[in-house]
Amino acid sequence: MHRTFACLTTASFLMTTAIAAQGGPPQQGPPRNLQVLPRDMPRGQVMQVMRGFAGGLGVRCDYCHVEGPEKTMQSMDFASDEKETKKIAREMLRMAMDINTKYITQTMGRTLTERAQVGCITCHHGVPRPRTLQAELAAAYDSAGADNAVAKYRALREQFYGRAAYDFGEMSLVEVASDLGRKPDQRRDALRMLQLNLEFYPKSAVTYTGLGSGSLQLGDTAAAIASFQRALDIDPDSPMAKRMLGVLKK
Repeated sequence: MHRTFACLTTASFLMTTAIAAQGGPPQQGPPRNLQVLPRDMPRGQVMQVMRGFAGGLGVRCDYCHVEGPEKTMQSMDFASDEKETKKIAREMLRMAMDINTKYITQTMGRTLTERAQVGCITCHHGVPRPRTLQAELAAAYDSAGADNAVAKYRALREQFYGRAAYDFGEMSLVEVASDLGRKPDQRRDALRMLQLNLEFYPKSAVTYTGLGSGSLQLGDTAAAIASFQRALDIDPDSPMAKRMLGVLKK
């Protein structure tokens, strides 16, 4: 079993060694209060697993563990169960173990290689809560409206673009706009999401098609025609742009 946990976190160990080093050398002596990891797992191997957790979630040790007054690694109370995040982490670890053994290995009869085993990074991709970009923007919108959603997108893009945490591809904001456009009172905000998308994908035919549909819903036929025409200029084979222009120009 020790080898299983080491396999899950080898890559994360290489990326996150500095996490432990920032507060000085770790505590000495055997680990205490291990409830999911084997109770006889050596401290060095436990630390390697913990570094894997930290790297997978993009957090530091104090995300799950209680800091001492000196706020150093030596003063941290690793055995404490005070933080809810630590309790959740245990359940997530049990879930990953079940996926790797009970479901994939035992039920499906497959043997996972070391690189294919499920770990924290598989779902979290370096963020504490593994949510899609669309979910993050929807929450920001529900909390404080379109301005907040736009600001959230820019902040996340600045921090995470080029990493696996969120999908900043062409379709993400189009999907957000589509969800907003289902409610009449949110359709202007849907257009804002599409206009934001054009900042990063100025030649996105699907975005212009969305703008055309949204403008039409708001009664702005001229803007709709202009957007559908722009979509057709970019993608001459766009079926929706062709169809809508054929209808609107009659």
